[in-house]
Amino acid sequence: LRTLGKKREDREPHELVHCVAYLEKRVAFFKKFNQANRLELVRACELVSFFGKTTVFKQGAAGAAFYILLNGTCQVIVQSPNIDEGIIVNTLHGGAAFGERALESSEGRTATIVTGVDVTELLVLATNDYKRFIADIYQKERRLKVALLRSTHYLGTLSDDKLEALAKYMEPKQFLLDSAIFEEGKKAKDIVFI
Repeated sequence: LRTLGKKREDREPHELVHCVAYLEKRVAFFKKFNQANRLELVRACELVSFFGKTTVFKQGAAGAAFYILLNGTCQVIVQSPNIDEGIIVNTLHGGAAFGERALESSEGRTATIVTGVDVTELLVLATNDYKRFIADIYQKERRLKVALLRSTHYLGTLSDDKLEALAKYMEPKQFLLDSAIFEEGKKAKDIVFI
């Protein structure tokens, strides 16, 4: 963390190798890259720390960066025209990556992100670096999601544009063996494709 807190040009090559090893253990997102790309990604990231509840960005704002949550939590809040303060739709924990949707379109941020009450540490990647290192990976993942949606009975007839729009909001989830995906009588929050 001390190395990541330094200016990018002040980070020594041996320090970057240690950062990569640290992040490989803590952030699943880093497993998507080969070692050379991990080093470049760590070289490009900036560490930002927040103390207490702070708004990282607001829904509707233009996207300027991609974020990887190292420590702490972030609430994902969606504003609705009928509700003044917004709805907490998710809580992100260490290892989560977010902010890519606004970098891939001109729509702006789809939610407001607010840090938790404790210390929150984020790795921040500027738009140009995101496009250089990460955009291709998300494009491949989105193509796989579109193929999954196309293979379903109910959604397979939708246009490519609509499937692409749906795929942007799909998130992988893992469930424990013999755990409930839905509970009878509870309000539905998700559509699940297995």
